[in-house]
Amino acid sequence: MELPRRVLARFLRAAKELPRKGKKYDGSFHGSDDGDWWLGGYLEHSAWDAAMSLGLENERRNLMVEGATEYHAGFRRALKDMVKEYPELLDFVVSFDGPFIPVSKLVGEHEQTINWKGMTFYHGTSSWAADRILREGLRPRSATNVNPAYGASTSAAAGRADAIYLTSQLTMAHFAARDAAKSQKAEPVVLEVKGIDADYVAADEDSKQTDAAKSLARLGSIAYLAPIPAHRIKIIQRMQDREWVDV
Repeated sequence: MELPRRVLARFLRAAKELPRKGKKYDGSFHGSDDGDWWLGGYLEHSAWDAAMSLGLENERRNLMVEGATEYHAGFRRALKDMVKEYPELLDFVVSFDGPFIPVSKLVGEHEQTINWKGMTFYHGTSSWAADRILREGLRPRSATNVNPAYGASTSAAAGRADAIYLTSQLTMAHFAARDAAKSQKAEPVVLEVKGIDADYVAADEDSKQTDAAKSLARLGSIAYLAPIPAHRIKIIQRMQDREWVDV
């Protein structure tokens, strides 16, 4: 008889010490969307994975997460339970595609309904496009007649012509900015966007999710189906001499 996933997950958990290889951590956590988790090994298709590592800077203890962001309810529930079994995790920081977040902060916060209007999003673009955006606001590609920049140097699809793509993950915005700059022969720029309307949020199709909240939880990005006025946008970073500089 096949054992339930939850039972198998418990069998795969190690003792109370996190696995190491010499002085370095050597292992990864895996989990489901509903909060089940296990340490090491794979149970077919995990929804998210969190690899342990020891950073070079100040021997920082890292959890490098794929398949989830800080808005993923299942990951947050699993993390709280993981800390109960492995208290050492409280000394770790978590990396999604944005700045490092202390585990202690994530487990200390309660799960909340997403406040779309109060959130900060990022949009990677080029200096060529940013000048126009700061005058006219962000508009879907169908309203600007501008060729898609994202994916121009890769095999990524152009995306919906009626959407503006926003991300909560700064690293993802960096990638999009580099792609746009290469396409338009300009400098990479990251815009900060605040005050979006919940009525116009939708899933980023790359997330393979059905709604915006799940897209945010899985990939950290959404599609926004309306123009964004210029007063809600500002430049926060530019790339100079191959380094990101705050503006």
